[in-house]
This record gives sequence, structure tokens and C-alpha cells, in this order.
Amino acid sequence: MIAVWAAIILFLFLKIKDTDTELPSPPSPASVNYIQTNSLPGNLIGNLFSIQQFQIVKPLEDHSDPFFTKHFDQKQPAPAPPTEPPPPERTLSLIYRGYLSGSNARERIAVSIDGIVQFKKPGEQVALNMSIHSVDRTRLVLTNRMGEKLVLKFNVPVEMKSSGK
Repeated sequence: MIAVWAAIILFLFLKIKDTDTELPSPPSPASVNYIQTNSLPGNLIGNLFSIQQFQIVKPLEDHSDPFFTKHFDQKQPAPAPPTEPPPPERTLSLIYRGYLSGSNARERIAVSIDGIVQFKKPGEQVALNMSIHSVDRTRLVLTNRMGEKLVLKFNVPVEMKSSGK
């Protein structure tokens, strides 16, 4: 291994000894063809800071502040969508028409709502939030979640005002 390193060092020493000690002289300026810098189309350095180039740029608006921007201007908020008008008040005509009960103890209560007779079960919703609470031959009692009661007598129309459908 030492022999290999010794051979490499000897070879380099002999190579250095054979070379000339003088550096080559630079070429004379007359022998070099220089390129004219004004003839290059991409040479913009000369005109980069000229007054003519700055006059080409036009600001958006003529402001005295050189750092003027419209980026931070307050944008107008979108108009609010129109709100729906509240639903009109509606009057329902309720008439208790009686009830049917069979041997299997299923009761069907006949209620006329705006002239249309419907058969309902006990506890079922009749109109709006009113559901059937109790029934007998002479009257029908409707209640809502708040505990308010409405008593319908047999074949006596009752007007009920409601907002909504």
C-alpha cells in the first residue's frame, strides 16, 4: 500500500518538474472581438432606471402617496335577503260530529275541519298543535302541549284562529 502512494507522489513530482514555470500571457486587446452591449436585444440594464421608463408606468389614481392601494378599502356588504312575511292568520272551523266505538274498543272520533269530516284516534293531532284529550257523547276536549284546552260540543261549530298553515 505504501508502495502505491510512493508511486503516485513520484509521478506527480515528475509531472510538475516538466511543466513550464511561467504562466501564459493574456491575449492582447486588439486580438479580442468585443460585442457591442447596445446591440443586444435583452440588455435593459442601461434603460432600467431611466426617466423615460418611469414615465411609462401610470398609477391607478393620482395620489401623493406612492404606496397607495385599494386593497384594504372597505367593501360594501351584500344586501340582506328579503325576509319572508309572517304567515297570515288562519281561521279554522271545527265541529265535533260524534264518535264510533266497536267491540275491540277502538274509538274513531269524527271531526269536521273546514267542512271536511275526518276520523281521528284518541291522542291524535286534530288541528295545529291541538290533539284529542278526551271524548264522550256530548263533547270533545282538545289540548295542546302547553295544557290549554278547547272544548267542542256536539254539532256546535267553533272558530279557532291560528297563525301558519
